[in-house]
Amino acid sequence: PSLARTPAELVRGLHSADEWWRARAQRLLVEQREFSAVPALEQSAAAAPLAATRVRTLWTLRAFGALSSKVVQAALRDPDAGVREQAVTLAAELLPQRAGLAEPLLAMAGDGDARVRFVTALALGSWADGRAVAPLAEIAARDGQDRWVRAAVLSGVGQRLEPFLREFARRQGEPTPTIDAVMEDLGRLIGAGDTAKAGQQFLREILAVGTAAPWRVPAALGLAEGVRGRADFKLRTPGAPLAALLAEPDEVNATALRELFLQATTTALDERATLLQRNAAVALLGHTDYAQGAAGLGGLLAARQPPELQLQAVRAFERAGDPRGGELLVQGENWSGYTPQIRGAVIASLLAKPALVRVLFTAIRRGEIKPPEVPSLRRAELLKHANPELRAEAAELFQSLEGGDRMAVYRAHREILATAADPAPGAAVFARVCSACHTFQSVGGKVGPDLTGFRHQPADALLLHILVPNYEVAPGYQAMAVTTRDGRSLSGWLAAETAGSITLRTAFGTEETVLRESISSLSGSGVSLMPDGLEQAMTKAELATLIAYLKSAPNAAP
Repeated sequence: PSLARTPAELVRGLHSADEWWRARAQRLLVEQREFSAVPALEQSAAAAPLAATRVRTLWTLRAFGALSSKVVQAALRDPDAGVREQAVTLAAELLPQRAGLAEPLLAMAGDGDARVRFVTALALGSWADGRAVAPLAEIAARDGQDRWVRAAVLSGVGQRLEPFLREFARRQGEPTPTIDAVMEDLGRLIGAGDTAKAGQQFLREILAVGTAAPWRVPAALGLAEGVRGRADFKLRTPGAPLAALLAEPDEVNATALRELFLQATTTALDERATLLQRNAAVALLGHTDYAQGAAGLGGLLAARQPPELQLQAVRAFERAGDPRGGELLVQGENWSGYTPQIRGAVIASLLAKPALVRVLFTAIRRGEIKPPEVPSLRRAELLKHANPELRAEAAELFQSLEGGDRMAVYRAHREILATAADPAPGAAVFARVCSACHTFQSVGGKVGPDLTGFRHQPADALLLHILVPNYEVAPGYQAMAVTTRDGRSLSGWLAAETAGSITLRTAFGTEETVLRESISSLSGSGVSLMPDGLEQAMTKAELATLIAYLKSAPNAAP
């Protein structure tokens, strides 16, 4: 195309195969207000061979205020999904003034393209008309396994919760991960943001459907987690938000609530259930009293269980906060079978509440847990505990570990760098000592930084950072400690923060989001999450092979 600026030539420029020409033609049409080009633009919107041209034409007509309902409806039927996606956005914008666009827009909930359905959910969520409810439920039932679709749908439910639930219930056939995920998020939304009365009503509906609906376990879990995080909802029974929601429970609902937790226990222990179903059931059991919930989960701590399920069981024991659960966590046969990741999670859980800290101290005195097995970061927390009795006991138990000069330890180990070490055995050392927190060559946890690129660092520098982790700490990996108003203690590094919440990446390898209004205290230690004393977990020869492994080329060692 030439650089001519006549309306006809600019419209032809929109048909160019070159994106630069298309963008320039559109800009000049809009800048020059070439209204005479509208008929040609309408023809292009329907018949242009390039989908990119049809999209630019739609937005040019919109800029002129000349986008007709007929053109939009034709674009909603366009064979290209990208054009239909843009047409949905434009139809939603015009809908308040163009009632005739309502039915075509509602029909887009059944579009064959997932992205078009997602944009439709966003569009319908902003529309107050009750006709939007059924299509939103349709999208949720079809695509709800995607968390962004769930967010798009549920953010638009608003005051239409009851009709949405009715519509969604009609689309619940066989139990699927999609239904479970939507109901869990819906419960969390109601629990965290709606009135206590709405939460009570939702719980009663969950209890009324009976055990034939497996989705009620994740729905109850979401509701419990939403209610638990609210500062304005005071629980009469700490750790039992669902029981607290039933302000004046009648015998029917009290019995149904017990049956719900019994169903959760059955699912948690059922090896035929999916891991997602079992995880949700275990998590729910942490939201009731110990005898009714976590007491039956001891078998899930066994080494043969999937690590995700073990971690979920550890968290359930932490939430319950009962010393009997703590005793199960430190039981000899359980403790000896934990991987480093599970051990770290157990220690973190035992520090969450004073009653569990005492269980930890008793296990150390009995010799079931050795003092060096408590990471230095956790020891530091205990040595600064708000409870003076626990602080004094920690000082006694960890006295032999908290003295000394870390640089002296480093100097004593520099001799291992004098000779070349075989990197192959270092893979097993990494798996045992480091993988709970660090990733190397796509294997390991995500609590600390990925070590894959560290092979370019000098061996001496790697040794220094392993033995003296606080020598230099990146700000993003400094430990943060949070105490909540309900007595929980959390620690980890700051993964994200907003005006209303902070998110910590914990020793579980998961993320914990805490509302700022629920925080009692927040402090940064300025030290690394990585513990001191790793030399006690391996011999000098093993440390040499670990460093050689970390410096090896990708996939050079097994």
